[in-house]
Amino acid sequence: MARVGNIVWAVTHTFRDPFSVDAARLPATGRTDEVELREGDAFDLSAARGRASASAAAAASRRR
Repeated sequence: MARVGNIVWAVTHTFRDPFSVDAARLPATGRTDEVELREGDAFDLSAARGRASASAAAAASRRR
C-alpha cells in the first residue's frame, strides 16, 4: 500500500508547474466592467493571469 506522503510527493514533483511565480512581467489588473445580461443573452468570458497586490484586492472587495 502506498503512503499518502509518497503519492503527494509523486504528484507535486512529477509535473512542472506551467505558471511562473514571478509576477513582475504580468500585466497589472484593473477593475472589471459590470455586464448586464437579459434572458437568453450570451457573453464571451475569458480569464488571464495578472498582477495585483493584496491591498488592492482587499480594497476592491470592500467596494462591492
